[in-house]
Amino acid sequence: MPISAARLLQNLLRAPGSAETAHGVDQMILLAEAFLRYRDAAAALDAAGRAVHAAERLHPVDHRRRLCADGVAADITLYTGGPAVAVYNEYLHQLTATGDWAGDALRTVYAQAGLAVAVCREVDRDHGRQILTGLCEWSSDALGRGHAVTMALVAGFAALRVGCSGCGSRPHDPRASDHAVPLAPLPGGILQPDLVMPDRASLASRVHDCPWGSP
Repeated sequence: MPISAARLLQNLLRAPGSAETAHGVDQMILLAEAFLRYRDAAAALDAAGRAVHAAERLHPVDHRRRLCADGVAADITLYTGGPAVAVYNEYLHQLTATGDWAGDALRTVYAQAGLAVAVCREVDRDHGRQILTGLCEWSSDALGRGHAVTMALVAGFAALRVGCSGCGSRPHDPRASDHAVPLAPLPGGILQPDLVMPDRASLASRVHDCPWGSP
């Protein structure tokens, strides 16, 4: 979705009640992902917050859309340098507590992978790498080394190993400052709903593009 089209959808969804339906929530999630894809951090964060709020107000309760919105919001929080550890921990809690989705292993794996990047950035570099190492090992054993999920996790770990190599450092990626290169969507949202076919660069791009502090 070109950024101009995202702006148009944003204006349409600002109308009272426009996002308070299941279809409206889907559109708001898509809007947040579109802004993130083209690296408009402020607009993405605003749309993600609105998507989560709208998903929480759906009646009857729609766990699928709530978790989809929560996952996109966590990803955007990580990208924008917000308190991603806290947001990802709450998202993982919601995944565990939600009945039908409690056994959704891959969605939980992606959430834990995002948490690993956040922990490495905000708290402890070694612990973040340990989390992602465990995910790579699980995926290799359960899905196979050549599986798309495993390859995305391994690529993320390789980027994380470089990004966490020193205090306050971040890996150099010549694409990171190039806003003409769209950011790969993480699986589980509207742009990439297929959990078993992630873009290989999706997790690594979060390491390359997310701000790094000095844990």
